[in-house]
Amino acid sequence: MPCAGGSRRSPASRDHSGAGCPGGFDPAWNTVEGTVGPAVIREGRFLGEHMRVLLLVEVLAALLTVARTWPQFLRIVIRKDSTGVSAFAWGLVMTAHVGWLMYGIQDHVLLLIVVNALAASGCAAIMLRLGSVRLVGLVIGTSLAAWALYSISNGVLLSAVVGLSLVMFLPQAVKVSRAPHEGVSPVTWALSAVSSMTWILWSFMVSRPALAAAHYVMLPTALLIMIRAMRGAPLALSDSVRQTGSGAMSLESPS
Repeated sequence: MPCAGGSRRSPASRDHSGAGCPGGFDPAWNTVEGTVGPAVIREGRFLGEHMRVLLLVEVLAALLTVARTWPQFLRIVIRKDSTGVSAFAWGLVMTAHVGWLMYGIQDHVLLLIVVNALAASGCAAIMLRLGSVRLVGLVIGTSLAAWALYSISNGVLLSAVVGLSLVMFLPQAVKVSRAPHEGVSPVTWALSAVSSMTWILWSFMVSRPALAAAHYVMLPTALLIMIRAMRGAPLALSDSVRQTGSGAMSLESPS
């Protein structure tokens, strides 16, 4: 840091009184043993706090991305009801995760490898419960296509995966708006919305908001699906009660 007189001296050139500067004072350095002063310490602490918060956001985003599929899987298994769940949408989501996984493998990004391998396994579990028989072919085809696109350029694969991420929730949004959807898990889509918010926050923290471009579409789509799924639950309950009441009345009526 420049001295008060405009010159720059190394810490080794300073004596214990701070006389390394012509005026005897350098605001960036303490006068004891040439150690850094309060201004530099404050800046270092700020950067340290920023990195800790950034790491927390990254971990939270990764956990939400992995966790969002499992409430849907559990709802199908426990309730044995997949009404309104779009196999096409979950196929697109799994394809996107496999694409990101291949990008991470070829670009040596461990975070992408771990997160997308776990998230893709959740999507595969849902598709198996939905009776999809093309799962293996979908994974193999996506892997080969991703490898081919990356061989052209990593930017080509990245653009393809981002483009797929923009539309992968749309089939579920259409289906939940037009058909009965008692099997759709609101928790899954709430987690998806929070995950998108977290990734958007992360993109601003690293000063690259374009990295979360897909989430600007995924976030409102996930919220729409969540709201529709939440509205469907009371309707399903009332229908069940109505059917139970009708059955009881028929039993009580004389033959």
